[in-house]
Amino acid sequence: MDNLPVKRKMGCPTVPAAIAIDVEENESMSTNLERPLSKKSEKQRERKRKHEKSCNSQFDEKLSNMEADRRIMMIERRETAMKAKKDRAEIISLKKKKMEMEVMMLNVDNMNAVQREYFKSIQIEILEKHRTELNGMQ
Repeated sequence: MDNLPVKRKMGCPTVPAAIAIDVEENESMSTNLERPLSKKSEKQRERKRKHEKSCNSQFDEKLSNMEADRRIMMIERRETAMKAKKDRAEIISLKKKKMEMEVMMLNVDNMNAVQREYFKSIQIEILEKHRTELNGMQ
């Protein structure tokens, strides 16, 4: 690495004062030919404002679409949850009816006195419940 040639930077060339003055005069002449800065900056500001306005309107539109999609998704989620809850309630009701039918079909004659009394009381409760349901429907 020590054997590599070293590059040396050259200093900036100096410009004679006479040439520098000519350049300044040319620059001032060209700036005089351009439109006034206030009109140019005003137009730039107007372009920026229009661009921001269009970007804002696009953003607002996308945001409102996202909010609408979110509302729809939340409604669908609620409907799904309600349907699942209804399905679970229906399954529980069917299982309960099945158990009631099994209790009603039990032969209590072969049971001891305590079991017989217990299942007879449950059968009576089931019958009363069904009677009240039937009376409530009429």
